[in-house]
Amino acid sequence: MVKGLGWEIAFILFFILSVLSAEAINITAAGSWHRTISKVDLQSEAGSGLNSSYESAPDATVLDIEAGKKNQWAVYVRTAPSWVNDITLYVRRISDGKGGGTVEGGTSYVSVGPIDVQLFRGTGPRNGINLQYKASGFSIQTPVGLKSVEMIYTLEKIK
Repeated sequence: MVKGLGWEIAFILFFILSVLSAEAINITAAGSWHRTISKVDLQSEAGSGLNSSYESAPDATVLDIEAGKKNQWAVYVRTAPSWVNDITLYVRRISDGKGGGTVEGGTSYVSVGPIDVQLFRGTGPRNGINLQYKASGFSIQTPVGLKSVEMIYTLEKIK
């Protein structure tokens, strides 16, 4: 343990999926991100600050969207209300995935909070859409302990 630090922070993403539609469209998510912040994350030596942000692997989460070829849809994301206020969580789409449909938007980081925000939209079926996360706002004053968050992805059919 580093003198003056004396703690570790870890956070985990969980996923809840919901679908808003009367027709057969569906979204599934697989993956997670677990990051332990410890003495190796100090900017220099004991007593120095922490790096303020961290990124996940570019395929931390993989989304699959089941929809008819002509169905237009949008993917929204939010966190469960229990997330730590001092830390800001971001998500972005890294890949288009594959399938008969199209996908657009969401390639820049979007700040995620307790209110739905549109991440990206598209048409038809898409599989293997990779998502990457970034968490920022860490400091030496960030409370010690496990921080976990539920990411809630909602697929909405656009009429």
